[in-house]
Order: sequence, then C-alpha cells, then structure tokens
Amino acid sequence: MRRRALFALLLSLGCGDDGPSYAGVEFDVISAPPLPVMIGSEALTLVAGLAVKVSATPLSSGHEYPKKTRLALRSADPSLLAVFASEARSDFVLVGLREGTTCLEVRIDGEVEECVPTSVQPPTR
Repeated sequence: MRRRALFALLLSLGCGDDGPSYAGVEFDVISAPPLPVMIGSEALTLVAGLAVKVSATPLSSGHEYPKKTRLALRSADPSLLAVFASEARSDFVLVGLREGTTCLEVRIDGEVEECVPTSVQPPTR
C-alpha cells in the first residue's frame, strides 16, 4: 500500500500543472493619434511626439493567465520611448519621444518574457 501511495505521489509530481506558457502579447489600440501608427504583436511603429493608448493581453500556449497576473511594459530606451501605466491594469500609454529604434519589454509577474521591436518615426508635416 505504501508503494502505491509513493508511486501515486511521484506520478502526480511529474505531471504537475506548470501554469501558463508565454506565447506573445496582443495589443488593441484604445486611442490612436491622427497620424498612422502600427501596433502589432511582432513590432510597433510610433510617431515622435504622439501618444497611443493600448490594451495589452498576454497570450499563453497552455493555460490562460489568471486575472491576478501582473503585466508590465517597459521601454529598453526610456529616452526614445516612454511607457505609462493607465488606470486599468492592462492599459498603457506609449509615447515616441524621438526618432530611433528600441524594444518594448513585456514583463509578466516581474519576468521579462519578450522585447517587441519598436520604431519611432519622425512626424510628417
């Protein structure tokens, strides 16, 4: 009987639930500037001097992320791209500060999962 209990315990440990497995981030534009921007899960193109409010949702290839999951977006170069958290925990405001390229770090519960390539273009006249 003890062997069965030990075997069942070992089997359950080996088949444990690892939870969600990061598979990218999905962006929905909430408020866009009058000039064209590109907001996608593979890359972002913003215009210097303009703000874009987005809702970000982490995607999982396994279980869904729980509602309590902490999602944070951070610029790899804060002098080029500013990122502001919004009142809703999944909403962020992205502001291109000057022309150039950087990446937007996606952090889940404090861990960097991805860095989305980001380009900031000069404003068109």
